[in-house]
Amino acid sequence: MEYPNLPSRPYDLVYMDPPWSYRAGHQFDGRKITSAASAHYPTLSHADLKNFPIDKFAGKNCLLFMWVTNPHLREGILLGEHWGFDYGTVAFCWEKQRHNPGYWTMGGVELCLGFKRGPFPKDRGARNIRQFFSEKASGHSVKPARVRQWIHDMFPNQSKIELFARGRYPGWDTWGLEVDGRIYNPTQRIRAMNEEIVAAYA
Repeated sequence: MEYPNLPSRPYDLVYMDPPWSYRAGHQFDGRKITSAASAHYPTLSHADLKNFPIDKFAGKNCLLFMWVTNPHLREGILLGEHWGFDYGTVAFCWEKQRHNPGYWTMGGVELCLGFKRGPFPKDRGARNIRQFFSEKASGHSVKPARVRQWIHDMFPNQSKIELFARGRYPGWDTWGLEVDGRIYNPTQRIRAMNEEIVAAYA
């Protein structure tokens, strides 16, 4: 599998939607069988994500915005702390205007957590961004573009990168397997993917 090159400098702000892995291979939404995340893109276990070379991206003083699905909330907080960040808050709560099957209740929201490493930046932009918003979900795991814009509005002068990105966006650097529109075979060994990244950039 071919990987894009890592940036040559750290950033003030990192935004990411990690490719969380799930034990279940498929789900039932009440009408049909639907594929789990691994059928759409390569996923990484919590152990693999812990070994991700985040310091290639994150500066000494850095903000981290990380999407977590509800089953991975605890793992997301532990992951951010493992990477050397302090958990701050739920930065965004997205109501998807649709419900997904679950073992407990039918999930309808997703959270974006906020972390920081070092002092909170005093150079601020917008301070009127709301935490909760409602927008209809589109493609599998596609996050609303407005969140990226809101983060930029809040921190317009910080250098920013999106990890595990699916495209290129004005004002942002991006890194991910699908940035240039390439689709990868999800049957590849995911642990080998992480080992290859770490070995290439250690």
